[in-house]
Amino acid sequence: MPTPEGYRAPTAEDAPFLPELTAAAAHRPELRLHPTFSRSHGRLTTERIQGVPRQHLHAEHFAFR
Repeated sequence: MPTPEGYRAPTAEDAPFLPELTAAAAHRPELRLHPTFSRSHGRLTTERIQGVPRQHLHAEHFAFR
């Protein structure tokens, strides 16, 4: 069964490793990458993820210096 992976960033240009992840997903049928960008798609809200079990949610914040 494919594993859907959400990948969120403000824009595609702000998404680290997006080209590499997209290429990996193209060669791995078990991985489905779903990039969304808050500046064009809006922020992720609880209303948008209703019905998703809490154990399936994971968030990380990276600060590059």
